[in-house]
Amino acid sequence: MTVNLLQAGGYLLFSGVGNFGDWADVLAGLTPVWLWRTGLTVLGAVTYVLVIWLALLELRPFLAEPDWRRGGAKDLTIVPYITGGILYTVAGIFNPVGMMLVGLSAAAASFGGTSGMAWMTQCLGSKIGPKSAGPRFILQRSRGWLIAAFVVASIFIGLLGPGMRFA
Repeated sequence: MTVNLLQAGGYLLFSGVGNFGDWADVLAGLTPVWLWRTGLTVLGAVTYVLVIWLALLELRPFLAEPDWRRGGAKDLTIVPYITGGILYTVAGIFNPVGMMLVGLSAAAASFGGTSGMAWMTQCLGSKIGPKSAGPRFILQRSRGWLIAAFVVASIFIGLLGPGMRFA
């Protein structure tokens, strides 16, 4: 949920600021374009902040107060951030369109679009990330899930990385 929503909000923000991507094409025919780009930028920024808030609310059951500033919270955000960024970038390397697409799309969308996962734990305990409530839910490491993740990642890189062509 967090990755998909951060990428969506980040894409709106990035498109508005950089005049890049599909949204730049959509806005190209509208006037005044600066007003539409500003609106897209604001919508993207507001969406991004709301997604961070929602993600922090969803993160709370997995944390006890002492874990907020230490490894507990960061393990649940930094590890998926780095892993996802690497996965998307490696898959993008196999895209026949070229390395420019890797930099502008795969790396930017994964590392840039989800960058909130790298810093959102700093907001825990503040107004944007209220303190945890209720008993802590403990995640257990599972060899089966690790193998399943490796299989899915391999399929993702091998099948979607090079792109799919339909007749």
